[in-house]
Amino acid sequence: MGTLKEKEGRYYKKCKVVMLPVKQSNIGYRKDYDLSTLQIRNKPLITTNKNTYQAVELYITSDDEIKEGDWCINNTLKIVELINYIDEYDIQLYSKIIATTDKSLTQIVETRLLKETVIHLPQPSQSFIKKYCELDGINKVLVEYDEPKNWNINTKGTVGHSFYVPKTDSHNTITIKSVKDNWTREEVIDLLKQYQEDFCNFESIKPGLEKLKNTINLPEYWRDWINKNL
Repeated sequence: MGTLKEKEGRYYKKCKVVMLPVKQSNIGYRKDYDLSTLQIRNKPLITTNKNTYQAVELYITSDDEIKEGDWCINNTLKIVELINYIDEYDIQLYSKIIATTDKSLTQIVETRLLKETVIHLPQPSQSFIKKYCELDGINKVLVEYDEPKNWNINTKGTVGHSFYVPKTDSHNTITIKSVKDNWTREEVIDLLKQYQEDFCNFESIKPGLEKLKNTINLPEYWRDWINKNL
């Protein structure tokens, strides 16, 4: 499982958003008249053989550990598959689906009370779907995760395994934040300073760092480098 980033006491993971063609969905576009902009429809849009409509679904995937009973995307074939058997080599070709607009994907949930129920996979919010269509695609997002809980979503229902799960509200909707892809000069300087502090704290670096301090003025070198390169 990849690293979770903590922000103001909350945990987030960078995830991918994948769009795949389907036979029927409320999301899609017209392929004729050069009208390829994604749209959200009140009524299901049905893919036709006349090269007119293409229905699509959105799948949000992560590098979470894949277990039997998980829905995943086969990154080679670009299809959705239910994992019924874990092969240590082949499983590397898959990404786990943690949320989707595809309501046909369900899982069996077994809680600490050993009660089983079938639920839909979590879904992205309508505001995110609308923004996705307006921008004609969003590749990456930050998804909020819950702190460890002692229950497991799995068709085998293994109980007592602590792990982080995508946080959902009462409507089974995940929380999504945009991935930051631009920084101000001041933010870059702060990041570099943090990197410098972390790097200098390595015990193996300290002997060489002491020798370096005897040859150059590190604070002055640092200021000159920033002014020259940023």
